[in-house]
Amino acid sequence: MTWPFGGDPPVPLPPGRAVVGEERKGAEPLLWISDGPAPAGLWGQLHRAHAHSGLWPLLLSPLRNDADFRPWLSGELYPAQASDPG
Repeated sequence: MTWPFGGDPPVPLPPGRAVVGEERKGAEPLLWISDGPAPAGLWGQLHRAHAHSGLWPLLLSPLRNDADFRPWLSGELYPAQASDPG
């Protein structure tokens, strides 16, 4: 696995890929999407490492009836348009 977020991964991650958002082409990735289900215990490890890694484990669903797992794998993500969750 090549870790694209700088430094080393906070915990060992399953095989997957980094996704860069549409408005951030050439910038740091926004997401790491695994190729399959997370192994047992990974969510807890990621949650505990959040303060140092900035990563949150999420369960994502594609748009209805979309075989390409849009918008997540396609990068149709626009974080500048999102509200601040804080």
